[in-house]
Amino acid sequence: MANFSKKICILDRTRWICFLKQGGSVAKAARLWDARRLNYQGKTFSTRNAPKFWRIRLQLTLPMTQKTSLSKPKFYLSDGGLETWLLFTKKIALREFAAFELHRSPQAEAVLWEYFRPYIDLAIEVEAGFVFTACTWRAQPQWGAKLGYSQSEILDLNERAVRSLEQFVEREWSPHRPRSWAMVQACVGSRDDAYRAQADRIIEEFRTYHFPQLKALKDSGVERIAAMTQSSVEEAVGITQACQELAVPLILSFTVETNGRIPAGESLEEAIEIVDDATGSYPTSYMINCAHPDHFGPHLPEKSAVLQRIEGVRANASKKSHQELDSSEILDSGDPVELAEKYSDLMAQLPQLRVFGGCCGTDISHIRKIAHACLPHFPQE
Repeated sequence: MANFSKKICILDRTRWICFLKQGGSVAKAARLWDARRLNYQGKTFSTRNAPKFWRIRLQLTLPMTQKTSLSKPKFYLSDGGLETWLLFTKKIALREFAAFELHRSPQAEAVLWEYFRPYIDLAIEVEAGFVFTACTWRAQPQWGAKLGYSQSEILDLNERAVRSLEQFVEREWSPHRPRSWAMVQACVGSRDDAYRAQADRIIEEFRTYHFPQLKALKDSGVERIAAMTQSSVEEAVGITQACQELAVPLILSFTVETNGRIPAGESLEEAIEIVDDATGSYPTSYMINCAHPDHFGPHLPEKSAVLQRIEGVRANASKKSHQELDSSEILDSGDPVELAEKYSDLMAQLPQLRVFGGCCGTDISHIRKIAHACLPHFPQE
């Protein structure tokens, strides 16, 4: 028992933190454990039967959030494909692919908290920040009406989604990492099918349509809006203009087809330039989501200022097209190792890439591989 590599430090009544000893110094990676149960080398310990030399109470003069460096994290992780996880792993039927209905009851919300906890553990392990996204992608008037909700009901669910997520972050993240290392954002999706740009696209109509949801999200106190899976520059501009009017921060994420172009036809470079020109570069940054790196990596422009505007990637696990994925009845989870290598390669193309997450078909196994593949690109202390 003398030659052990793990010491369990009881920091409070509800959590264990297991520090790995490496070369005499405590490694930065830490994993949170349930206070009542810990598996170590095939044995189960609790606060009652843990060996005395493991029960080392740290002499803390500051809470855990202040003990960690208060500087910004070098990079951020995000979660994977929530909706595909619900559908294929949890076997939960999603009407119109709308995860926001889980916020109708605390019991259903518990599934979301189960989903997020492994990602929190991973972020702590690699000393990353984390971007928490409220599942409000479909929580908008048109999609809500299809599901039988009035506009007031759908707007109330937007606010509940953000506030419930904020409370979860305070419970699960803040006791162990600085709150400033976590970003709570709310997701806004396309008015219509995200993979098929509509023929009649009028900026003012998009601005008016999205405004009520965006206002409800701002009123909830959300830190920023993430407009995800955008398929046309007209809708992207309309959302951006509404965010400008509300003075709420925005990150804008386009999806692309297998040819590297957004569904409406523009290249990523053209789409970003159009939005920035029309809005005075209002979005804080851009992302790419719901496409495999093979679909956009080869088509990224070389030595373009637009590349400096792309902050994050949330790629699909599969190399299939949107149409192929829509018609598939089984989950294509791709190759997590290969996907992680693709993310690592993107680091050379996207100099401001700092947010790493996943989209359809990805789960914690993909994000873990991605985190460890990209970690060496950031200077270590």
